[in-house]
Amino acid sequence: VGPPQIPVVTNVTGKVVTAAERRSGSHWADHLVGAVRFADGMASLRELGCEVFVEIGPEPTLIKMGRQCVPDARDLMWVSSVERSKDATATFAAALTQVQEVSSSSAGAVAAVSPLEPVSIFKSQA
Repeated sequence: VGPPQIPVVTNVTGKVVTAAERRSGSHWADHLVGAVRFADGMASLRELGCEVFVEIGPEPTLIKMGRQCVPDARDLMWVSSVERSKDATATFAAALTQVQEVSSSSAGAVAAVSPLEPVSIFKSQA
């Protein structure tokens, strides 16, 4: 297995996780029992140029939290992939359409945040 190709921001430190941390069992154990550095992670994602945030999960909970963490939240795009009160297929299709439209524009990066995963993942766009 080669080095990771997509940088990952961990909620343990709020920074990009190192290759050593990714392989460390203690890092993931700390993730389970330690404090969540969500606001620090959001700040790191903004510093890395993320302008679009896509929540991968059943409710837009992290989107709501993320909007409170960054000062320029109104200038950013926040996309919910699924909402329990709406048709899942239609909501997911609409989210993919929004992300595709943005990725073909001038946006610098897209971040995916998930309550089901221990990290926030972002992917730079060309």
